Amino acid sequence: MIEPIFHQLQLAIHSLLALCDKLTAEDLAYRPQERSRSIREQLAHLSLICLADLHIAQEASQQEMDNFYASHPMKTLTEIKESMRTTYSALYDAYISLTPAQLLEEQTSYWGVTYSRYGWLLEIFGHIYHHRGQLQAQLSAKGVEMQGIIWFE
Repeated sequence: MIEPIFHQLQLAIHSLLALCDKLTAEDLAYRPQERSRSIREQLAHLSLICLADLHIAQEASQQEMDNFYASHPMKTLTEIKESMRTTYSALYDAYISLTPAQLLEEQTSYWGVTYSRYGWLLEIFGHIYHHRGQLQAQLSAKGVEMQGIIWFE
């Protein structure tokens, strides 16, 4: 039931890792708009989504989430890439052994949204793909060559 979701998440992570290998220091510093994240900041955010959103789905408080983000600064592309791999693995490990009944158990975020664990997994999937698409569009508009990256199967 959840294996196809993880397959697509893994595809998204692999495409982001491939994208990282194509970026220059200038690309990483690029900020599409004055108030937006730089490409490096977007990649750092993407690298934490699997684990951060898992914590949210496990009913972490806002303070716990603030502490989580503060304790995971991403400075280098190497750190970002490693974080993408390890946070995906943590999400996979947390979900793969859940029973169908456990996947249907509801959990509530600190801001009051309630989903089943399965619903939270779909939210995580959407969050990754949203930011990946945003990043792809911004880099494409900047003229970054992305040929050879597998975005979809």
